[in-house]
Amino acid sequence: FSIFRSICARSSFHFFQMAKTHVVLVLHLTILLADASKCQDAPLLTDEGEKERTSAHDISKDEGLCIVSAVERSGRNKDQCVLGSNNAGSRKNADNFQNSFLNLSVEVQEEQEAVVARSSDQVNSEGPTVALIGCGPSGMFFLHAVETKRRMMEKAGDFDGLKKLPVVTAFEKSSSSGGVWKSDRKFGQNENYSDEYYEDNDYDNNNEEENQDSYDSFDYSGDEEDDDYYDSYDNESEAYDEEEIENEEYENYKKSTTNMYEALWTNGPKENFEFFDYYFEEHFGGMDLPTYMPRQAIIEYITARVTRNNPNIFENVHFNTTVVYVEYDDKKKKCVVYAEDNDTEEITKTDYDKCIWAAGVNGFPRIPEELDSILKKKGFTGKVMHSSDLGNFEEEVEGKRILLVGDAYSGEDLALQAIKLGALHVYIYSRRGIGVSSYVNAWPYNKVTIFKEFVPTTVFGNGTGIFFAGMYNEDTGDYEPKGDMRKTIKLKHISTVVYCTGYEARNEMLDESLWYGDLEPTLVNMPSNWKMKNNTLTEDLGDVEPSPNMRCCTDFIHPGVYNGVLISNPNIMFFDENLDTPLLEIDIQAWTLLAIILGDILIPSEEIMHQQNEADMMDFMDYPEARYMVDSNYYEANQALSKVSEGKQHWSFNITDPRTLAHSKDLERISLRLVARKMRDSGYPLDIGSFEKLNEKGEQYLINNQIAWLCRLLLEENGGSETFRDCNPRDIQSIHTGKQPVPLRKLWIDLEESDYADLLGWGVAK
Repeated sequence: FSIFRSICARSSFHFFQMAKTHVVLVLHLTILLADASKCQDAPLLTDEGEKERTSAHDISKDEGLCIVSAVERSGRNKDQCVLGSNNAGSRKNADNFQNSFLNLSVEVQEEQEAVVARSSDQVNSEGPTVALIGCGPSGMFFLHAVETKRRMMEKAGDFDGLKKLPVVTAFEKSSSSGGVWKSDRKFGQNENYSDEYYEDNDYDNNNEEENQDSYDSFDYSGDEEDDDYYDSYDNESEAYDEEEIENEEYENYKKSTTNMYEALWTNGPKENFEFFDYYFEEHFGGMDLPTYMPRQAIIEYITARVTRNNPNIFENVHFNTTVVYVEYDDKKKKCVVYAEDNDTEEITKTDYDKCIWAAGVNGFPRIPEELDSILKKKGFTGKVMHSSDLGNFEEEVEGKRILLVGDAYSGEDLALQAIKLGALHVYIYSRRGIGVSSYVNAWPYNKVTIFKEFVPTTVFGNGTGIFFAGMYNEDTGDYEPKGDMRKTIKLKHISTVVYCTGYEARNEMLDESLWYGDLEPTLVNMPSNWKMKNNTLTEDLGDVEPSPNMRCCTDFIHPGVYNGVLISNPNIMFFDENLDTPLLEIDIQAWTLLAIILGDILIPSEEIMHQQNEADMMDFMDYPEARYMVDSNYYEANQALSKVSEGKQHWSFNITDPRTLAHSKDLERISLRLVARKMRDSGYPLDIGSFEKLNEKGEQYLINNQIAWLCRLLLEENGGSETFRDCNPRDIQSIHTGKQPVPLRKLWIDLEESDYADLLGWGVAK
């Protein structure tokens, strides 16, 4: 024991490289333990020095000790060492020695782990220096990936690998981690888009009769021609005062971040973003949970995940620091980062080998300039805000009619929140009508009206009405007033307008040569003889020629980026979010970027990177719903099917038709196959299959998403209060543990904040 313990205690670096010595010592301990068990109650004392002993045992009746010679260890049985077994002092000594031995074993293990950690700390890092811009979930997960990889290498004794780990310095402009998932009103105020643009003018919607039929405020005409309204449309009114904005932009940028609103709930199954190294059962103490969760529970979960094994994970994060500019020095082959301390305004300039943009796609609120300009210039008197800056949302919606601009997930959630808070009616305006809100079959109390393919033209009715003209220009592929295609909608008595239009990526700190988003929209050079594979729409659509001006890629493929690195400069790396469960995707991306930095994923030539993107795009184009989103020719051909033939609607416009559902699932499948490939390439510690075939976990992932989708499609139009969150989640399950969620204890629309603690077991040890 003393020999073994002394070797551990000396913290010898070479001890952990001498595998034979380690194994031999462990074997010696194993043998000693075996002998100890043969001596029943008598404590064990080895006596290597007394080789002259020839007797099998020599027992001291006074001490009750079984002295076993090392050279006579073989062939013994418990009957050969029985004297003193009934001696109380002997038994006490045995118990004390056993406890001492067990304590020693724990100490040895702890010391060994400490030695490995100290030894890894002593390794001189040869890894690249990395600037990490942002400490929202993307930045948090990259730091976590590095620390997880470090622990794996320490456990394996891979000191060569430890030397290659990157030295990461992170920058976060706010005071804490979490990014958009936080709900910090101090940072939630968006300075670029504030209330000063609009004055309430003592507008009081409460003057309206609350029991007025909501459709009295919604006038639709298919053939109305009102030149007064069309003449109000002014293309030149679309732009802000660019000079004024430019002068204030930098100061506003330093002050503002985007944050989720306090009451937000997730809109996808939590089971699809449960992490491989920290299950929900662990965090919530094994409680039965619903599949949809409030925002606060999720930010606590992801924070606990990254800090539980390393409470100091953020020690190299410069909080309250704004990265103001990043450029690349071709001569030095370095990324040059200029960072400003928000408090002292001191700017530092530092060189790094690589730069990871993790500022998030949810950077600046995306403002619909056309509508925004009309509302301002034409005298709208209600409240206007972005979904990231709701403030006292209840005040703005209770007892009022509101307009939500955008039909994606934030539009869906805010419509439900508004109804919950007592809105009279909610209108959702969408240009194309392809967001999730447009597919929801029913809304609580029938309080939601959705309209699409219209453009706003003016304000009327003492500043409380908004006029829309519905026209689609086939020549330009855009919506704008045009000739004889006039359809109109008049929204009356609107008190609040909320832009649910998403965000622009916060990329202004990057030199223009380091950003991929402004590249030409032409995606790939489609082969002249390319034809889509046959599918259920081929008979009706035929072979549709691809558009020469396809929209920029898909959500998963960007023309200037390969595997998250800038093709023109692989030292610049990016996080992106495309899946319905972005938390899982950015965790995989963290491991992918780390694998690239470590050399586990090799970066091919620019030509091969472009070719791989094109090959992936060809795969996408074979799926109707994927091609529908990127190819305007295919979109138009598909829309032409919407014309009712012989009184029947084409099956592709019936969202519950099995063929339509199959198209939706195919799109998810090809997306997930790309994710599966990335998982394997990066060594991500979760496997859902390959690009060729998903495994059981991958298939369960698809099932979870499909059920969440069906819960929206199959809601009954009965005027009740059910939402998709009230759907029975019986077929959804964790892809890690198989645990199934439970239904909410009451309807979601009836849940109060006071119910959340009971619902989620807050206050129970996590």
